[in-house]
Amino acid sequence: MRMNIKSQTATYPLEIYVVISTNGVISDNKYVSPGIYHYNVRAHLLECIKSGDFREELYKAALEQEWVRNAPVNIVIMAIYERTTYRYGERGRVRYVHMDLGHVGQNIYLQATALSLGTVAIGAFHDNRVKEIIGVSENEEPLYIMPLGVAAWRHKLSQEDLKKFYETYRFKFNT
Repeated sequence: MRMNIKSQTATYPLEIYVVISTNGVISDNKYVSPGIYHYNVRAHLLECIKSGDFREELYKAALEQEWVRNAPVNIVIMAIYERTTYRYGERGRVRYVHMDLGHVGQNIYLQATALSLGTVAIGAFHDNRVKEIIGVSENEEPLYIMPLGVAAWRHKLSQEDLKKFYETYRFKFNT
């Protein structure tokens, strides 16, 4: 079976914004200026689009979930659905964009864990308020806010503990 590679190309519907708090990130032995940064995929760098500490506003927009206010960094993932729907129609909106979001979210979780940091995917927020705070165009839709910071505690689980957990619970939830 031959595949038409052109019709199978990625559409890159996601845009990444990083909200950095005052004294939230150190780089080159100095604090990064607080603000809202956009990830420039072509240059592989963060570009400041708004200066200031926006945690309080984002916290209120996120239904006052404490993780957002307490985290030194919040990653906000937006979708531009048209990048996918022009090629795949409504299926792109309801399926493919969210598959990409899942992959990005998983990678953030994995990288946070590798760096001994904590994160959580937040989907409960006022969309229009998040868009106003970040300062995006009408066609960008917020999908996740992922606070990122030092975890209050680290879970320590031995191989033996994990084995015991699986043996105890693996059939309990399947009935």
